[in-house]
Amino acid sequence: MNQAQFVQVPCVKCGTVVWIAPAAGVGYCPSCHTPNQLPAGGAAAAPPGAPGATPGAPGMPQPPAAGYGAPHPAFAGVAAGGPSKFKIIGGGVLAVVAATAVGGAKLWFRNLGKDPGKESLSSLSITPKKGDPDRMISAASAYAKKWRSDAVFRSVTIMALGADGTQDLTDKNVVVEYFSPSGVSSAVKSLREDSIKKYNFMGDDMTWDTKMIWGPTKQLTSPPPATKIPGCSAKMLAAALVKQGTLKPGTTVQVSLDPNFSETSWIVQAPSGPLHFDAATCTPRKD
Repeated sequence: MNQAQFVQVPCVKCGTVVWIAPAAGVGYCPSCHTPNQLPAGGAAAAPPGAPGATPGAPGMPQPPAAGYGAPHPAFAGVAAGGPSKFKIIGGGVLAVVAATAVGGAKLWFRNLGKDPGKESLSSLSITPKKGDPDRMISAASAYAKKWRSDAVFRSVTIMALGADGTQDLTDKNVVVEYFSPSGVSSAVKSLREDSIKKYNFMGDDMTWDTKMIWGPTKQLTSPPPATKIPGCSAKMLAAALVKQGTLKPGTTVQVSLDPNFSETSWIVQAPSGPLHFDAATCTPRKD
């Protein structure tokens, strides 16, 4: 798939990265499900400090640097080149976005009109003002295993990692994603529909998708592998960034471990441009 077929924009509500296909013109946020329109001209905003960049809210994600790979067919929010259909059913919106992807697989999501699952952060021993992303990965795992016994870790996006390795969740979120290999590769449509879960940490709660379900329309005979839980924890990564001078007390930086872009590296959206750190050892990388 061609990277140029996608545009990435920050969600207007929560700041999570949203992939939008120019042919569709709209993409739904994988975290809060807010519809986001393609920017005028069909291009995402330039990163802070880049020529022509416009000021944005602190911590808002920026598009990956050129050369990053396109999302895996099972996990892209919106694939390229496909039609979008919107219907009003019983006062609720049913949205379907489908497109031909690698191997003929199609991607889609559906609004079921249900309330999202929710668990208080206090019950997970997570403090909103000093949210520990490492604990969030672990907490999401427990709920993912209740959802699907074979659920495995896929990705984490930390919108505003502080120098102490925590994030203030009062105004920015952390998204942890798990998926079921048997679900995405199942011949049963209903299992494929509910094969991916995104756990959103923000405010006082962890919420997860029961309203939106994501899945490949066609069976994936070779499901993507699990992402290894990082040996370089968020706290260790923050310490490495502080030592390097990239992260200073009182500042934050967006980081993610996402195999759509790198299977083995944390990606740090530094003011000077994306940086890669080995997810096992915290050593800087150039990949």
